[in-house]
Amino acid sequence: MSAARAFGIKLNDPVWVWDASWLPAIVTDVVSEPDRNFVIVHFENGCSAPASWTNVAPRDSSAHGRDRPLHHGV
Repeated sequence: MSAARAFGIKLNDPVWVWDASWLPAIVTDVVSEPDRNFVIVHFENGCSAPASWTNVAPRDSSAHGRDRPLHHGV
């Protein structure tokens, strides 16, 4: 089980997404099919993209970025 699933990340949850750095996003879809397990996220800049569970971490919107993970592989 990935860290994201262990934290119970679901639709509309705020998350951090790893893409060379941690970027804030919102989960807009969860794809869970045989051989295809990922989320679609919507970034604050308006773009959406798929993200693997291993590249997603929970985010506390009220923390204003202070909860950004320190390393990839939370």
